[in-house]
Amino acid sequence: MTTSPVRVGIDASCWSNRRGFGRFTRCLVTEMLRRHPDDDFVLLIDRPSLDAVELPDGAQVVAVDVDVAPSEAAAAHGRRSLRDVARMSSAARRLDCDVMFFPATYTYFPVPGTPTVVTVHDAIAEQLPDLILPSLRDRLAWRAKQRLALGSARIVFTVSEASRRAVTDVLGVSPERIRVIHEAPDERFRPLPPATTRERLRRFGLGNGRPYLLYVGGISPHKNLPVLVEAFEQVAGIHPELRLILVGDVDGDPFLSAADDVRARVASSPVRHRIEFTGYVSDDELVALYVGAVASVLPSLGEGFGLPAAESAACGTPVVASEDAALKELLGDDGLYASAHRPDEFARWFDRLMAEPRLRSDLSARLLRRAAGWSWGPAADDVVSALRDVGRRVRG
Repeated sequence: MTTSPVRVGIDASCWSNRRGFGRFTRCLVTEMLRRHPDDDFVLLIDRPSLDAVELPDGAQVVAVDVDVAPSEAAAAHGRRSLRDVARMSSAARRLDCDVMFFPATYTYFPVPGTPTVVTVHDAIAEQLPDLILPSLRDRLAWRAKQRLALGSARIVFTVSEASRRAVTDVLGVSPERIRVIHEAPDERFRPLPPATTRERLRRFGLGNGRPYLLYVGGISPHKNLPVLVEAFEQVAGIHPELRLILVGDVDGDPFLSAADDVRARVASSPVRHRIEFTGYVSDDELVALYVGAVASVLPSLGEGFGLPAAESAACGTPVVASEDAALKELLGDDGLYASAHRPDEFARWFDRLMAEPRLRSDLSARLLRRAAGWSWGPAADDVVSALRDVGRRVRG
């Protein structure tokens, strides 16, 4: 006897987000639909986001009219109106799904009567609240939503063993409810032919082979960019041709931004003419920036997974990272590490990478071998399997 497929609702309202939440949602859900075409998926998305994205084939799409896109209203300075939350909840109930999946809790809304599965990427908002949420009111609202999401979830996914420990220790979720799924770079992140790299880098004035260090990520307080700037200053006199490129959404990021402080720190730097903000860039440009860099740098005070480190590794570019548990879990002995509070340790690695081409080539080869084993397939299969189990148990 064959078992009829369960009907799975998926919150797609963070699809348009440029941060890791959005890329996670896009990559994971697209792979779920590709690998499991016979399952019954419904993508629930707000109308403002739907108008800004292209969704994959393989699922029913239901759009909900709201006043403000959840990816904006649910962020650091935003306020989701109760009316918009109610609209999303009501639409989800009308889907008559066996289970509802949230790829990120920051766009969570309650779905009474339907079991839920949620993804918690990290506990950084709880561990470093002053660096993530701008006011006590925002922190209280976030904690209330997080408690509601976690309290109602049958299964909680997270993205690393380090995050699993944090979700248990900080958020109080019992270990037996947590499952780890590992992220992976989008398949476009890979080495490029030198001519292609040079052509794409011309926009940034980097097509002539001038060396640079690369930061990719949010311009947020917990990303610790002043330490990176100070480390660059320490090595800049030794390598006068070296530049620092900062890639991230400087003006349009809905999360708490340190852009003004970082800009001011750069403006006061004696090597400010060698530090460049690119703003948000396309993926094709980002791949070239990774491929052409001496190293990518993640000085973060906290990471749930560290997707830029994975993207860099897949491009064969060395990574200098803070001694964060998730980053060390991801890169192992193939990464270079420094204390998040010691710019001199970062500077020493920058100097070595510039002075020792063999070290760069050795790390490149090792990272490419490591990244060759990463894909979204296992994560997609694990999530679909869990959603089926939850949905069928509810059916009885």
